[in-house]
Amino acid sequence: MRCTINENKLFLQQIPNGIMGLSNSEENFVEILYKLSAIKRNIFSLCFAQLGGIFTLGEINNKTHLEKMTFLPSEKIRSRLFGVHVKSILVKYKKLKGYKENISYNYFHIDSGTTISYFSDNIFDEILNLTKEKCRKFNKTDTCGKYKYNTIFGPCFHFDIINDLNYAVKNYWPTFHFILDGYDYKWTPERYILNITVVACMGFDHIYGSSSTFCSTWIIGHDIVLDRENNLLGFAGADCTEKKK
Repeated sequence: MRCTINENKLFLQQIPNGIMGLSNSEENFVEILYKLSAIKRNIFSLCFAQLGGIFTLGEINNKTHLEKMTFLPSEKIRSRLFGVHVKSILVKYKKLKGYKENISYNYFHIDSGTTISYFSDNIFDEILNLTKEKCRKFNKTDTCGKYKYNTIFGPCFHFDIINDLNYAVKNYWPTFHFILDGYDYKWTPERYILNITVVACMGFDHIYGSSSTFCSTWIIGHDIVLDRENNLLGFAGADCTEKKK
């Protein structure tokens, strides 16, 4: 546990009033519970829905799963971050040209405490261009194409009516396939788009340098198990609404 010694109005306008840090270290709160025999296993999982989700301690909540869970080695990045190896990124079975295999930025770390995901410039530019291309094809009636950059939510597209936005989400924007070691992680528009009235923000932004971060928008629609006992990460598509708790 840690205390805040300086508060600069970060939490002034929202309900949460703190952050629970669960880094991959011996000081992890889950590690402490396990050593005190408060939980049976040294694991926890994050299962996010569009609104809310399920946080499970000490066991795997199979009730939420829509498929069999796949376990992969957990990579420690910069000593305390949970990381996963990404072999390639596909759109309609075509690899992103900007993503090169077998170099340092093949490892992405997972950060549930940040809302939108962050990609290195070479990945971000290509993904953004794909979403813009799809929006231009939809723009026959001038309903999509009013592109603006939002400093909080990243790239956004402004629609005239909500029905046009919903149609674009279901029919135009692509599904990104993050090919992990033995698992195809499908990132659909329903998961990465933040719907703010008639504005669709992409739920991702760019970060300078070669590192990339999977954040809350990437976690939505999956149960991600962090198995500290065996140094594994588990992935399964899941229904993370509260009715499954």
